[in-house]
Amino acid sequence: MKDGAAKTISLAEKVQELYSRKEEWKEGWELEFKSAKGGLPKDLWESYSAFANTDGGLIILGVADDGVIEGVKKPQQRIKEFIDTANNPSKCNLNMCCSDELIAVVPLADKEVVAFQIPRADCSDRPITVNNIGYIRYGESDKRCTVRDLDKLNSERLIVIRDDYSEDDAIVDGTTIDDVDRETLRLYRNELRNYQSFDPWASQNDDEFLRTINAYREDIKERKSGLTLAGLLMFGTAQSLDRWKPSLQLDYQEYGDNPTIATGWIDRVTNDITWSCNLYRFYSVVFPKLKIGIKMPFVLNSDMRREDKRPAHLAIKEALANSLIHAAYRGECSIKITKQPSGLIFENTGSLLLRKEQILKGGLSRCRNKRIQNLFRLIGVVDKAGTGVGKIMNGWLEECICPPTITTERNPDIVRWILPYFGLTSKDKVYQLIDSLAEFQRKNLNIDDIIILSILLDKSSSTHSEIKQLYPRHPADISKILSKLKKLGIIMSNGNKRASVYFIAREYLSKINKNSLGGNSLDNGGNSLDNGGNSLDNGGNSLDNGGNSLDNGGNSLDNGGNSLDNGGNSLDNGGNSLDNGGNSLNNGRSSLENGRNSLEKSQLQTRDELLAVFDNDLKILIEETSAKSRWELESILQLIPQICRGRYFTLHQLSVLLNRNKEYIRNRYIQYLVALGKLQKRCKEDNDPKQAYTAIDD
Repeated sequence: MKDGAAKTISLAEKVQELYSRKEEWKEGWELEFKSAKGGLPKDLWESYSAFANTDGGLIILGVADDGVIEGVKKPQQRIKEFIDTANNPSKCNLNMCCSDELIAVVPLADKEVVAFQIPRADCSDRPITVNNIGYIRYGESDKRCTVRDLDKLNSERLIVIRDDYSEDDAIVDGTTIDDVDRETLRLYRNELRNYQSFDPWASQNDDEFLRTINAYREDIKERKSGLTLAGLLMFGTAQSLDRWKPSLQLDYQEYGDNPTIATGWIDRVTNDITWSCNLYRFYSVVFPKLKIGIKMPFVLNSDMRREDKRPAHLAIKEALANSLIHAAYRGECSIKITKQPSGLIFENTGSLLLRKEQILKGGLSRCRNKRIQNLFRLIGVVDKAGTGVGKIMNGWLEECICPPTITTERNPDIVRWILPYFGLTSKDKVYQLIDSLAEFQRKNLNIDDIIILSILLDKSSSTHSEIKQLYPRHPADISKILSKLKKLGIIMSNGNKRASVYFIAREYLSKINKNSLGGNSLDNGGNSLDNGGNSLDNGGNSLDNGGNSLDNGGNSLDNGGNSLDNGGNSLDNGGNSLDNGGNSLNNGRSSLENGRNSLEKSQLQTRDELLAVFDNDLKILIEETSAKSRWELESILQLIPQICRGRYFTLHQLSVLLNRNKEYIRNRYIQYLVALGKLQKRCKEDNDPKQAYTAIDD
């Protein structure tokens, strides 16, 4: 492998690493051991089918059920037998291991085993069968698919291969127009009129409108009519939902800082017979509750209405709608939204229609309930397909330290999105704190340490138990983190043992507070003009630009309501100074000249010149990454240190290489990598014109 190229762990290395962690070396949802004493065992194919129909998994041949290494005689012969059988259509309907990278001979305990990595089959290919029988993985076992399992797999297959198929489009037998809650429909139509600049259905009565939006339809072929499942779920009365969907459970629970409350929760919204808690009403009640505690900026839209533009709000809105839209409503269905001091949790029954890595990458969308999705789209809750995950990830990372995560459970199938609060109110302070640390301190910090620091900055001070409530880790782990941060001199404590109160050391806290003074920043779409700490005297009001930026994109300089009007007051980059009624931006001595603005000569390099310094593998990786419309967080956090290994790169150069805005790269990735000790700054001050970054070798 060439220097600078991304390292990919092989299947053999993955198995050896797994074997070294004895506590994980046991059969489970994604790991199966098979003895090879009698050759290729017949029940291997049951695991093959089960993994492909569930979440994928690893079959290791030559290991006993208890994990003891037995080894495989003639491993290449066993591999040939496996490939021949997988390619035999009378035995198996699809070969899931058609790549050499998915099969490996692995030396373990002075013996050889054979590993088969079985990927999760795409929904369009499932069910994967052997001898015309399909299997599903349940814990450590492979179970033959029931009629219900096959119905689920076939329904998910239809979602993918047929554009006109949607699980929520089925007519609910026995329902009529009278099963619609008219108050819900009135509220929905009002919101539709408020969102749409022109309501094309304003002249329609309610019954006509329900037919137009596919909430009610007639099936001439089947000779029946009624509410669609989408119509019932979105607009149904309490009585109709209780009659036709008694298994539906919608639940919102909010927990406070006081864990001694008898019920646990301090607020709850759930569906029952006393009110029409359909999907639309549930969303309308729960979304405002989720936003409480996250301040909304004052922004007016073109109609002079206040518009919710805070990225975290948009992420919450999308996550809530995502749970309602992608839930599996056939059979028992539960949607649970939890608001905790540590963050938000969105759960819904159902399985993923794409692999996790495909979902997090963004751009692809497979919707189980297209009708419900469209009903939310009509009122502006969601946007076009494929953009939702990007809004969740990017919106949350804009304001928090930790990215959202997605997890799944089986039996029953549950999809869970977690949006952690860490850094929500202190992200800027966290990075200021890290910037003020010595190099040896920064290099020793990891993400767990940074989360604890964000909690202490949020709360000013916290006890061990308070931290555990916000960051549910084992008490011993929290104790180790706190002890480490104390030894590094970043935090201090008062009291004894678990009763101790922890807080940021005063010397660092004073630096943060000092840096926060006059903290109004003017964004230039990611490009700032550093005034080196000099101030702009505008009728006695000064703009301290030591850490603040000069907005060159909106033609105005907003300083607490005082603006620098460019109509007559021009920033002439051709060698003239910034004339503001006789006051010049020159600290009383010098003017801005010729638009050079401290740009280093190296920053003027073309993209081709910059790419020329890399080997071919890394060059291809940079080209592929820069061409993508959406980035995976982990891949970029690995790529940037590769680019900066052995040399310094400025933000401008990284922006040119990666085809992204400078501020976007700095705020999303550079600050994070510096905090983790993966990158080192050339200059102490972020706004130093000579600032650049290089990778720190592990």
